[in-house]
Amino acid sequence: MSFQKIFANQHNQIIGGQVIINDPSDVQHLSKVLRISVGDNLVIGDQEGTDYLLVIEQINKQDIKAKIIKKYQVTKESKVQLYLLQGLAKGEKMDWIVQKSVELGVAKIFPLQLERCIIKVEEKKEQAKTARWQKIAAEAAAQSQRNYIPEVMRPQTLKEVLQSMPNITWLVAFEEDDSQGLTACLQEIRAAKTEKIGIVIGPEGGLALSEVQLIEAYGGKSISLGKRILRTETAAITALSILQFTLGDIGGE
Repeated sequence: MSFQKIFANQHNQIIGGQVIINDPSDVQHLSKVLRISVGDNLVIGDQEGTDYLLVIEQINKQDIKAKIIKKYQVTKESKVQLYLLQGLAKGEKMDWIVQKSVELGVAKIFPLQLERCIIKVEEKKEQAKTARWQKIAAEAAAQSQRNYIPEVMRPQTLKEVLQSMPNITWLVAFEEDDSQGLTACLQEIRAAKTEKIGIVIGPEGGLALSEVQLIEAYGGKSISLGKRILRTETAAITALSILQFTLGDIGGE
């Protein structure tokens, strides 16, 4: 049986055999949305691999107090580390991509400011945007019972990310190149026993050829996701699902 999960942070603290939940969003969600009661169970993760089964003892307007009744370790993370480099998408698409990629086990998300992005994130709005995506990631991680919350980075350029992430096998989904399908590429990756893979997905306007060439200059490979043109949000989730099924844990260890 699974219980609602939250994470320890600067507000939610594990102190001895007790947990004090002070995070306003968690208190609001637990008390007003889920309507938990004294005596109900809850799980809190320390983001280091240990979970604690709790029993609620007290519910206040500002905080919730619970007692630890069991400590255990359950690995919910994939053996392959997947990094999503996602071209900024308009509207709520980016929120959806963050949410679903976290559910699929992504290790880190890099929003990219690319040449053909329809939207541009102004520097003064960058912090608020990133905080919003990080909150969505935290909620998705809790819902999917993950061991930790993947980090959503601030919007960056493609070159900045490639330079900051050495020793990664880069793949780029490029609809104009059907010379190598994902199946053949994954066979090579599996043979090399690669454990860190970055997948680059373009925005609504697609990737510029110069961006694909930049990825290839860093050792990346251009791959096709099929004959049909996928929307950016569909491409991201399709690629991550295939990678997790083939190399990760969706298909079973």
